[in-house]
Amino acid sequence: MANLTLLKSESKLFEETLNRLVEDSLEDGAEALQAARRMWRKHRDLVEAPAFPAHLRAPFIARIGVDPDEDDCDFYGELDPAIARKENLSHARDLVREKLERASRRTGHPHRVAG
Repeated sequence: MANLTLLKSESKLFEETLNRLVEDSLEDGAEALQAARRMWRKHRDLVEAPAFPAHLRAPFIARIGVDPDEDDCDFYGELDPAIARKENLSHARDLVREKLERASRRTGHPHRVAG
């Protein structure tokens, strides 16, 4: 019975951790979307231009460190909850594993996370 209780608490910890990561990702995505919408309304011509504005290229590279026309610029956040959940599964598992390992070292009781 103790093992079943432990598995339920691990499962609950995993779900809580994953839900927090998903929420963080959606918050980041929403913030980026709001910034994009605001910029599009204010500077539609620059946003829709085929090339990045020349006068902003050097400041962008200085701040971000990559060419602004590269498609691999990092975007933080997600707008779709299902995608955010899928993308955060392994991170949530790692965070729970680390937390249980720390608890195990403190208490002397072994904890294990499947994965």
